[in-house]
Amino acid sequence: MPDSYWLISLFSFLPLIPVARQIRTVHEEIRPGFESAIGWGAWSYATLAVSGILTSVVLIATFAPVTNWEIHNAVGHEAYEQGRYTDAEKAWLAALKEAESFGPEDPRLATSLNNLGFLYYSQGKYAEAEPLLKGSLAIDEKGLGPDHPTVATSLNDLATLYQAQGKYAEAEPLHKRALAIREKALGPEHPDLATTLDNLGGVYVAQGKYAEAESLLKSALAIAEKALGPEHPDVALILENYTVLLRETDREAEAVQMEARAKAIWGQGPEDPEEGPEGTVTLRPLRPEGYRGREGQRRPEGTVTLTN
Repeated sequence: MPDSYWLISLFSFLPLIPVARQIRTVHEEIRPGFESAIGWGAWSYATLAVSGILTSVVLIATFAPVTNWEIHNAVGHEAYEQGRYTDAEKAWLAALKEAESFGPEDPRLATSLNNLGFLYYSQGKYAEAEPLLKGSLAIDEKGLGPDHPTVATSLNDLATLYQAQGKYAEAEPLHKRALAIREKALGPEHPDLATTLDNLGGVYVAQGKYAEAESLLKSALAIAEKALGPEHPDVALILENYTVLLRETDREAEAVQMEARAKAIWGQGPEDPEEGPEGTVTLRPLRPEGYRGREGQRRPEGTVTLTN
């Protein structure tokens, strides 16, 4: 096993240190009352027993062997982050093969399908990506329920795949469903809600439904500014979509101001977006929300730029 994976196992206990400190704090707070109620001896035995259990849990969590699936998944992540997409594909295919042995409803299978689908999507291999993202969504829906926030993220990813191909009729209902889930599960001020509003607004801009698009983009901008701050890159992305809308509705003066603000935000960060070919309309509604990490959590990822 590569040395890096022993280090992963060794340092996986570090997040437990604050937990241990909190347990000690609680212990000191409740100790006097319990000692007076049950006696010093009984309290000492109880403390010893609980300490033994907690120590066992920490040791098991720390030194449990890393599975082949976790290794392949981690190697794929590293390769993807370094731009080695061929190596990422090889590793994630190996992870998928391992995950298939866990059963058709295992969340690790959903993770592997999602990761490969995201990789193919980011490479423009839409035909290869679609069945993988659909498969991941189906597992999420069955295992987590149709209204879980992770399902909304999977819906978003599939919808952006359709958007990338100009299949707006297929993308729209998926974004709407993701929007409904997030409004209910996350509340009206969560930044993920802004992402969904922005994506759906992009669909409406592309379809020429400008009134509907503007309402969504206004809401997305307000939520993102409040939740993330006025100079966050996600705010710039919404401003860019809004700029396209303003130009499409012959409001050039407003568009220039909004575009200047977006460029100012990008000028403060490392990800200055590329300009599209002259004379084209560039929408940036496509925000797949990334691959999933070692435990299956979603990893945020950058945007995908399309010229329509």
